[in-house]
Order: sequence, then C-alpha cells, then structure tokens
Amino acid sequence: MELAGIAPSKAPPKIDGHSFAPVLLGKTISQPRFIYHEFAGPQDPVFADVPFPKNFGQNIRFGQWSGVAVCFKAPCSKENNATFFLYDMDKDQAQLNNVATDHPDVVAEIQSLMVSQYDKSYDPNGVFHPPP
Repeated sequence: MELAGIAPSKAPPKIDGHSFAPVLLGKTISQPRFIYHEFAGPQDPVFADVPFPKNFGQNIRFGQWSGVAVCFKAPCSKENNATFFLYDMDKDQAQLNNVATDHPDVVAEIQSLMVSQYDKSYDPNGVFHPPP
C-alpha cells in the first residue's frame, strides 16, 4: 500500500503483516521471527491421507522449519485433532518429508505460535468472515 501512496491512516482496519516495499526500493529489512498464514479448504495432495474433511489450515515458516497443520475445526490444535506436518526447508524445500516425529520440541513451539496467531475472522468451521 505504501508503494501505491496509501497513507497508513487510510488503510483498511485489521491488516497485519510486514511490508516488503523497502526491498523493492533497494533497501534491506530484517526478517521477522516467523511468517504465519491461514488458508481455507486445503487441497494439497500431501493432505490426502488425513482421515477427516479438511476445512482449515495454518502454516508457519520459522527459521529452517515450515510447520503446516490441517484440521476440520479452527484453530488447528491438539484439542481440534489437527494433523501436523513439519519440514526442514534447508534439506527439503519441496516439503516432501514430514519430520514432525523427529522434532517434537519444534512442533510444540510452532503449534503454540499457531494458536496465538489464529485469526478469529474465521468461524470454528474455517469459513472466513471478513471484518465489517
């Protein structure tokens, strides 16, 4: 928005994230501790073995790790029977080898971040309801 000349006070409410405008202008920026996003209706073939309808998903990129959770009811947590995938992006950029069972400490930290970052704009079934 800043490249389009939209003043921060004119931006729609409830927009979060990090601007990459400085990079486009040739400057460097520090990388955030993690990058988080949510998605509805995960359809990736890697989720084909998940034994329930998949209405909602969450992803966190955290250092060398990419944590992905899919679930029927948001947010994806143990309580909501989420299926969790962890990928070591230094060794597996195609995200083909789930290493979640090898790194329970990393999984626990990413799951905690997912719960804290969950956007309640989604209803419990993972359907997005934009803010008014």
